[in-house]
Amino acid sequence: MFFLRRQRRVGAFGIIGLFVIVLGLIGGSFAIDILMPDSRMAGIAEAIKLLTGLIILLIAARLCRQVPVSRPQTASGQSAQTPTAEAVEQNSFRTIIEMSPDTICLCRDGVVTFINTAGLHLLDCSDTSQIEGQPLNRFVHPDYQVLCDSNFAPLVGEITATPMKFVSPSGRALDVAVIAAPAPEGNGSVLLVVRNISDVVRANRVVAAQVKRLNNILDTAVDAIVVTDEDGKIETFNRSAEAMFQYTAAQAIGCPINMLMSEKSAEEHKRKVFTALSTRHQQPNGAAREISGRRQDGSMFPAEISLSLCQLDDRRLFTAIFRDVTERRNFEDSLAHSANHDALTGLPNRRLLQQRLQQAVDHAAANKTQIAIWFVDLDGFKMVNDVMGHAAGDELLIEAGRRMVNAVSPTDVVARFGGDEFTIITVGVETRTAITEAIEHFLDALTDPFTLRGRELTLSANIGIALYPEDAVQASDLIVHASAAMMFAKAGGTNLYRFFDPSMHRLSAERLTLETELRRGIERGELLLHYQPQVEAASGRIVGLEALVRWQHPTRGLVPPGRFIPAAEQTGLIVPLGNWVLRQACADIRKLEDLGIEHLSVGVNISARQFSDSDIFGLIEEAIEESGIDPTHLDVEITESTLMNDPEHVIGYLERMKGLGITLSIDDFGTGYSSLNYLKRFPVDTLKIDRSFIIDIANNPKDEAIAVTIITLAHCMGMTVLAEGVEHARQAEILTQHGCDVIQGFLYSKPLPLAAAAAAVKDGGYLTRQMADEVLPARTLSR
Repeated sequence: MFFLRRQRRVGAFGIIGLFVIVLGLIGGSFAIDILMPDSRMAGIAEAIKLLTGLIILLIAARLCRQVPVSRPQTASGQSAQTPTAEAVEQNSFRTIIEMSPDTICLCRDGVVTFINTAGLHLLDCSDTSQIEGQPLNRFVHPDYQVLCDSNFAPLVGEITATPMKFVSPSGRALDVAVIAAPAPEGNGSVLLVVRNISDVVRANRVVAAQVKRLNNILDTAVDAIVVTDEDGKIETFNRSAEAMFQYTAAQAIGCPINMLMSEKSAEEHKRKVFTALSTRHQQPNGAAREISGRRQDGSMFPAEISLSLCQLDDRRLFTAIFRDVTERRNFEDSLAHSANHDALTGLPNRRLLQQRLQQAVDHAAANKTQIAIWFVDLDGFKMVNDVMGHAAGDELLIEAGRRMVNAVSPTDVVARFGGDEFTIITVGVETRTAITEAIEHFLDALTDPFTLRGRELTLSANIGIALYPEDAVQASDLIVHASAAMMFAKAGGTNLYRFFDPSMHRLSAERLTLETELRRGIERGELLLHYQPQVEAASGRIVGLEALVRWQHPTRGLVPPGRFIPAAEQTGLIVPLGNWVLRQACADIRKLEDLGIEHLSVGVNISARQFSDSDIFGLIEEAIEESGIDPTHLDVEITESTLMNDPEHVIGYLERMKGLGITLSIDDFGTGYSSLNYLKRFPVDTLKIDRSFIIDIANNPKDEAIAVTIITLAHCMGMTVLAEGVEHARQAEILTQHGCDVIQGFLYSKPLPLAAAAAAVKDGGYLTRQMADEVLPARTLSR
């Protein structure tokens, strides 16, 4: 302000220089408003505005103090006197005021006493008379009238421009910024500098709308978006980030981004940022990478982050996009678990078994220790599936898996190999004795009754064991050897176990060859039936025949049943084999009927596998219809153990079979743990005493007592008793003495071809006791 205190006579060029300064300040302030509405520039802009306003006010005050505000002219419109130095100075100040882009006006008691040309343009007026002499509040929007009270008292003394709205006479609303100061005369006049900021306000509204739209976009983004400065301080934190990290934007902004990650992830992020700042690479992270995110409560979660660098004016900002990949990770883990675990039991599957076994083999090789692989086959699931449904079978399988896990050491691995087959890896094996004890404990636990849907069920198992390195050093070979050992255990009965022996491979190969040839033999019609007579104990009269299958091999000759029946039972060929026997026996019964032999019944064995795996009722019905026989001539023999698998279901099934007109026999009675409660409900005609009680009946009083008990029990229930496997006269005498009804065995006859059996019946139908030329073990379908 020193130049205002100099001599009053100021040259025109000095005035012009001052005006240029003012215009520069005004232009700079305006440019800052429009181009750099950044918060850091706001202070600079306001300072320039204040300085500009003060200079203009001082110039205007100088003018007001030196000259009247009116414009005196002669009648001709020219100056009344020759311009003096003061007039020149006055005109120079007036020129400055008139050339100002901002409105400058002088008010007294709220009335406009002077306004410059910019003010006329602002209010869309052409002459000062339209404004001067009018209250200024006439041109102020109603919402801002209060600022005009008390001669603009609310405005006077403000160090910053005050935003207001003016309204032109035409009704156009204008956004303005006003600076006010008392006039120097001290007569109550007020000087006002008014700037039209409509464009600035409009531009700010556009920017605000864009910012709001951008924020809305950020807030609707599924991913968390976090913007930081070079130092890692958070500047933007969208709603998804709030939800993901459990911080509000207010809490997060200004804090380091490291708080959103684990220490390890934060260090990695710091290296990425440093590299980006050093190389100015726009994608410092490259592809998205996985990190450990940290929530406000300290809990960690898997997240994916992609990082980009943005240059904004002279600042460099980093945009980090976070994605919570917990669901994806869980899904991937689920897929990995599904790929390596059985979907039903949750146990390791065959794929994971191979991995675990290979790991165990590698560890044992490095530490010179032994491992054992068990191959476990369960029996009884097929019956459960057929009787109670597959859902019940699945429940039983799950419970069996749990019981297996509990029955072995915590370090052992129990895996489901497939179907009802399981494998167990035992590490740190010391001796076979230790393995034997573990297996016996395992079988005891597994064979305890299961309670399923209100029913009590039992399972049996057979186990094969192979040892590393004794039996094999390759993981795959160990499984093969254990499986082979299991098959041999299964061939010996139930709840048995066998250690692998090299000879098993040879026998297995022979069995495989036999199985293939038997399958072809069934297709090529190489099977035939022989019939063993069943005679009345008291008279020796033939009262029945039992159909027994034989295999006439094209190169091997007549193959003994003991060789091919076990293979058929293990491979499932017993089902088509048994179905063929049923049809052929019915066809042979028709031949006997055609020969006039109508007092005989022909017994046909139904295996347990046939009974559970096929519609045996439908097969019997179809065979009777195809052959046209009298169904009373067909006797269906079912083993006691088969009947006791699910007696409630079996009772109904047997009653349906009886409805066909056939007779029913319980084969191998005394070996299947029959319940007398169920026995009395079975619609059975005959009990066949198992040959195990007959073999030593002449020398063992206990066997005799059992036979007597069965005979008495059967007679009390109205059943016929048949003793099979009778080979000696003394056996027959004891049985006859105790009231046995029918006897079958080599004592009377070995199995005969149909023609020979028919001839024996036609020749009188009586057989005398004789010693058989050969004695074959009695078994289902193969005596």
